[in-house]
Amino acid sequence: MGPEAIFSLFLGVLFGGVIGWITSHAYYRKSTRDNMDGQNRSDIIHQTMNEVASIHHKIQSEYANNLTEITNDLQGVNYHIKKEVERLVCLSAFPEFFDGSPVTRLNVEKVPDNPDVPRVGQLLINKDPINPGDEVKGLIRANDDKWNFDETKNLRLKDERKNNLKLEEGVCGFMIFWLSIPEDWKSGSYSLTAEMIDGVGNENSEAVLIPIK
Repeated sequence: MGPEAIFSLFLGVLFGGVIGWITSHAYYRKSTRDNMDGQNRSDIIHQTMNEVASIHHKIQSEYANNLTEITNDLQGVNYHIKKEVERLVCLSAFPEFFDGSPVTRLNVEKVPDNPDVPRVGQLLINKDPINPGDEVKGLIRANDDKWNFDETKNLRLKDERKNNLKLEEGVCGFMIFWLSIPEDWKSGSYSLTAEMIDGVGNENSEAVLIPIK
């Protein structure tokens, strides 16, 4: 039983007890029974019950507001803890990407209308700037709001010439790849294409442009 249910049960018991107390004192208290007719007793009980119900509602509302604030605070704390743990894990697994060395970092996520469609979230190259003839290592991570995308099986990455790049599993959802930029490359960017499909068949293909000096 969660805290909301426990508190609601407590309020219900308290509310019932108060109503019982009011009823017994209005009807059975000898000092007032003889001096009060039936209509007066009914009016007092009705008025008092309304006041208690108002208090009960106010307490529940204040508790709900406080619970929402506490929940939001905990969610914020959990988010920051998760990000810090992820940073430490990535720093240990991929030091050249997360230790402050020059890195080309592309946060390219384009959120689709359907949040269950997988899309490229981050792409990192362990060099900045990138020049023609460079041999580079990269990380790519896809996002899917429904958590039904398996990057180890359903992500393909193609180079500018549409050749499949070898992918290896990393940590924190990142896949590792290696890329050779042709020495005679004249364009100011090099295109990679990510092809993705999730567990329920949602497909997406995205081109990511890597800047070349």
